[in-house]
Amino acid sequence: MECPYCNHPLAGGVLPARCPYCGKYLGAVGAIERGNESAKRASEIRREVEGLVGTRRYKRVGLGSFLVALGLVALSLAAVVGIGMHLGFFGAVAVPDVQGWLLERAERELENRGFSVTVKEEASQEEVGFVLRTDPAANSSLMRGELITIFIAKERVMPDVVGKDITEVKDELDKMGVSYTVHERASDEPNGTVIESSKEAGTAFGYKESIIITVASPIKVPQIMGLSEGEALAALAEMGLEAEVSYVDGGSTQAEDKVVGVEPPEGTELAAGTVVQLSVTDYARNPETVANKLIEIIYNTKDPQSIGGQLRRFVSSEFMVRDQNTNQEKPATQASDLELWYGVVKAWDRFPDTGGKEQSLPRELIQTPQISAYGNNVSAYIQIRWDQTAVGMGTAYWYGHTITMEFDDNGKLISYSDPEADVPRNLTQVAAATTTSVSPTNQSNQSYQSNQTNQYTDDADQTEEETEEPDSDQQ
Repeated sequence: MECPYCNHPLAGGVLPARCPYCGKYLGAVGAIERGNESAKRASEIRREVEGLVGTRRYKRVGLGSFLVALGLVALSLAAVVGIGMHLGFFGAVAVPDVQGWLLERAERELENRGFSVTVKEEASQEEVGFVLRTDPAANSSLMRGELITIFIAKERVMPDVVGKDITEVKDELDKMGVSYTVHERASDEPNGTVIESSKEAGTAFGYKESIIITVASPIKVPQIMGLSEGEALAALAEMGLEAEVSYVDGGSTQAEDKVVGVEPPEGTELAAGTVVQLSVTDYARNPETVANKLIEIIYNTKDPQSIGGQLRRFVSSEFMVRDQNTNQEKPATQASDLELWYGVVKAWDRFPDTGGKEQSLPRELIQTPQISAYGNNVSAYIQIRWDQTAVGMGTAYWYGHTITMEFDDNGKLISYSDPEADVPRNLTQVAAATTTSVSPTNQSNQSYQSNQTNQYTDDADQTEEETEEPDSDQQ
């Protein structure tokens, strides 16, 4: 043992009251050491006792933590109850969600859960036979044996709407859950009367199908000032109106072929079939000049689909063409652009087996037409280069041949004959040129056309030799 102050060894192993070497009082040091030893022993005894009886010190729990714990317990209990109800442990069963299921499958599912089932139909845009909803709704809790009503979309059958007022028809279709659009068409029927439906009365139709309802609207003179004669005539025909055209000198300030006068005025309500007077700026009407214009339109274009629309102003109302749908004849003024092009230039069905690409190839004149006019009759020898890349044959020269035209006294076309019918000969395998007039003509004119065709036969053969390409693929 050493003195804590001077570190001098103390003999005897007993701490004296004072250090014999430094004289310091040592009684307090002994008490401290004895106290420390006692504290250590007490702590060891306490730990041994806690280990035997399981005692420990807890922290104080706050109100927030208590509430969180209580909520978790409640959720767990609710989950247990819900699962039990779903499985019928407590006598109640949750209604399954069967919306969008086929009726047969939905019925089987509900019956397997122990419910009674009844089915009702209601108007809907959803597919027929599929479940729209249930009553009680999905996830409701019911006792086994209780009744559930399944609602399904019912088959839709088109009602008879023609002749009814559009307001009444809309209300009826809305109740059926039908999708529809309303179009107007000029008619003598009372304004707002349904005159046509895209679906016939009594016909069932699909849940995604939309119905087109056509409603009568007053017949009015359309907005046609400034249009070409052909455009104006087509607009009037669409409204069920007739037209009478007079030509006026446009002078140097007005473009040719424009409507500059309409009587009755635009917007006037008329009965079907009423004649509207049109004033149109004139163009030179001598047959030779008009023939040149027609040849340019028909045989010098990159866009053959535009031919019919451009021809319209030059064609007489007496010129008859075939209706594309009924195959019946009708005046050219009532024809579509396609019907006019095919009826005038192609004699409509000369080559019915020729495809659409062959019928509408880009083309260009490769020499100035040789035109001869005799009164209102014109013949023209033409030669054309066809762009046949659309049918995989490159560019080819067309054999020279003669076309014939006849005009009335107003310079309007009443007859047109193209023996090749506006299709390259190498695509139709036409053996020889034959003259076929679309419109009836008198016998003297037919004789004239025949003579003119014969007149150019030798020239045509000669042109073949001069223009024929050495590469046979080009012919």
